[in-house]
Amino acid sequence: MVKALKIEIFVLCMIVLIGLAVRSRRSLFSSTQQLLFSMLGYTSAAYILFDMIWTLSDGVDGTLGIAANWISNAVSFSLFAIACLIWFIYSETVQGSRLLTSRYRVVLVALPTALVVVLAFTSYWTHALFYIDSQGVYRRGFAYMIQPIVSYCYVIHTSLHAFVQSRRVESLQTKAIYRTLAFFAIPALVGGTFQVVYSVPGLCVGIMIGSVRPHLTRSAVRRTG
Repeated sequence: MVKALKIEIFVLCMIVLIGLAVRSRRSLFSSTQQLLFSMLGYTSAAYILFDMIWTLSDGVDGTLGIAANWISNAVSFSLFAIACLIWFIYSETVQGSRLLTSRYRVVLVALPTALVVVLAFTSYWTHALFYIDSQGVYRRGFAYMIQPIVSYCYVIHTSLHAFVQSRRVESLQTKAIYRTLAFFAIPALVGGTFQVVYSVPGLCVGIMIGSVRPHLTRSAVRRTG
């Protein structure tokens, strides 16, 4: 019963995020922002899909169950880090950040995500981020904290940057957009905390809420602007 409810929440979040990705082509300003927001929606939905597969396969012994557990964790760890990177790039692009003015800087910004992806897919041999025990149960690895630190640092950094920017601009429309960008970290952090403490799918709900608000704000600005 509890697992069925979790699956329903996962599916709902995926539907909303995919819907936002599809609609973003008509609700954002520049083509770059459209592409980034669309990528964020699809990547987040893919992350939730593999997180759902992990929920179904965790604790299932046998070759197939353990294999699904390994693969779903490696992919979901990677996709979450990539989604946070995409959000960072999207948010900084909206803010006109100098951090993304050259390919060299973009590559540097993406290196921590690349590290997470490498660690995730080599954890089968190294047990760095996670491992699956003989009973088919997921366990955290010795370097597990690298993944949340890298992922949340992207979100927290750009949220703080957006908050500071919102205090500096005079345009009410721009101020509203920046405040929305700053807000994204709150539901993601709260949802992630609930997921760790209470084993509920809080992170996907936080991502969904955080993603809906920029879409609504952009749509409102477009109508009034």
